[in-house]
Amino acid sequence: MEVPIVCEGSARVNDAFDMLLLHVKPRPAFAILGSAMVVLAVAACFLPQRTPDGRTGSPSIGLPAALAFLALYAFVYVPWNVRRLYRQNPLRDMSCRYEVADTGLTLKSERGETRFLWSDFRRWRSNRKVLLLYLTDASFIGLPARLFRSHDKYLDLQGLVARHVGKSA
Repeated sequence: MEVPIVCEGSARVNDAFDMLLLHVKPRPAFAILGSAMVVLAVAACFLPQRTPDGRTGSPSIGLPAALAFLALYAFVYVPWNVRRLYRQNPLRDMSCRYEVADTGLTLKSERGETRFLWSDFRRWRSNRKVLLLYLTDASFIGLPARLFRSHDKYLDLQGLVARHVGKSA
């Protein structure tokens, strides 16, 4: 049996943002679609509308208003809500010890211990900031990379997870 990979610490609000972004995982197709929507919105602001009888009407504000709503939602509401939910969590300041071994993942804190077998996880996903282990399609355990003593230990964790859970999602 190999020595377990161990890290310890508590989550921060920035970790919650990193986990959310990795979970949502913006795709390049959405960036292209979003850019096209912005171009259409700008065009809608400046091009007059034609009525069925041929008269010129005022420019439409529907699409620009919808884009403004989406921008407010993504850049104001979502960050505010993540901070609010983080502040509500009574366990946010509690330190947790993560032990990752060939048998699975063990979480230890002052309140107790939980063991997960590798077969408990459906899939996983990671980037340079955080690794997510999915118990269901929507619930996951996040391990921030900053909790590891070295980046090599974080890479070892990714290799161990890949070996036991399978290919990253």
